Amino acid sequence: MRRNVLEELEEKLCSIYNIEYKKGELKGFDHILEIEITIWDDYLENGKDVFTYISRVEGEDLCEHEEYKSWFIHSLSTVTYDNGYGRQELYGNVWLKDGTWLARFEYDGAESWEQIVKPIMPSVKHSNSNN
Repeated sequence: MRRNVLEELEEKLCSIYNIEYKKGELKGFDHILEIEITIWDDYLENGKDVFTYISRVEGEDLCEHEEYKSWFIHSLSTVTYDNGYGRQELYGNVWLKDGTWLARFEYDGAESWEQIVKPIMPSVKHSNSNN
């Protein structure tokens, strides 16, 4: 089944943040800090097999520029991929403002986004056995 990259990402963000998903509203995008997505697809409209979308370069948030943000969102909205069984076509990470991130993964031929939370290191006091 072919999926739209932008819609799938927005659905995932809405589910994480308990936001009602409404196609085209992009409410979940308020939680994004940075995006880097690479598409590996034989069907990209630009005729290339690989295309990378990035939202930040050398610390500058490119999506703060309305023209770039508009292009970026429009570009993601035009890309579809086959999320069924076969090779993984979509790679990347989406860093979120709350310190977590979405990583793309493939399992048993189907791909999806997974939210990753940085583990908290436990504070353990070591006793000195020499006393």
